[in-house]
Amino acid sequence: MEGQENILDTNKFKSRVETPEVLPVEVQEDKERIMSDYDIDVLIRKAQKDADDQDKLNKTRKELGIDPYSTNEEVKGNFIGDWTTLLQDRMKDQTTRNKFIASKIGILTSSAPYDRQNSLEKEETTKKYHYDQIRDYDNKIAKAFSFTTYVKSGEMAHSTDSLGSSKENGTVFIDATINGRPLSDEEKNAIEAHEKGHVLREFKINSEDFSKGFDFSVIPEDIKRPMYFRKPDELAERMSQLKNYFGFKGGELFTRQHLAYARENYLKDGKINNGMDIFFSMITPKTENDFLRIINTYPI
Repeated sequence: MEGQENILDTNKFKSRVETPEVLPVEVQEDKERIMSDYDIDVLIRKAQKDADDQDKLNKTRKELGIDPYSTNEEVKGNFIGDWTTLLQDRMKDQTTRNKFIASKIGILTSSAPYDRQNSLEKEETTKKYHYDQIRDYDNKIAKAFSFTTYVKSGEMAHSTDSLGSSKENGTVFIDATINGRPLSDEEKNAIEAHEKGHVLREFKINSEDFSKGFDFSVIPEDIKRPMYFRKPDELAERMSQLKNYFGFKGGELFTRQHLAYARENYLKDGKINNGMDIFFSMITPKTENDFLRIINTYPI
């Protein structure tokens, strides 16, 4: 577990925080720093090479009987502090930036159209959309952490058990409940980080790969929204909750030991159970290796 200097400010859960009139300086457009598509293509080629090299290294380790997702170091969770700040630290880390770029390799090296041919096509199916995502990476982070919205769930036409929304730069419902119980400040902070994650990243184009890390057949048939736990974006943010639980601030390796510890202790330690019990059950012995690959490969 990382250091404890990251203190949770509980006062921010008391009222709504509006958009500041002037965004941080780093959000302001700077023409001289805007990357061209060619610049991004260079980064994509480097990311592809790095990914290929890592795959070869992991394959060699396995051939030698070494688990690439194992550690001999003691694993300790239950980080106490601001989970949103942890997410911010990770997203600003160069390792995560590189992973964000690498997550776009598939579509940017495919035959997908550069731009929409008509209004019915979705932006995220075009290369231009993902070039812009990489180009705006720093600005998006700066804006996402410039403010959070706190409102009652009804103001966004939600029920209290919805907990939050990715709208308005990430929203925490101040009247949120789990099983009829109001959320603690710590749980609201977890929801803040969760919703900020949705604001910052999406993994629809990586859906097929994400599905390899989970067994969807174990999702209870009587669950309210059975498709919810198949969405890569929701799976990613619960992976992010695990990284927050261990206090990850950058490119730390999430190991088999971290997963085992979290299975045993995450809920016991009173961390937010926004479907985490179901999430853990979906990571089976058959899918565990892919789960570990995914949580360590993508910008989570």
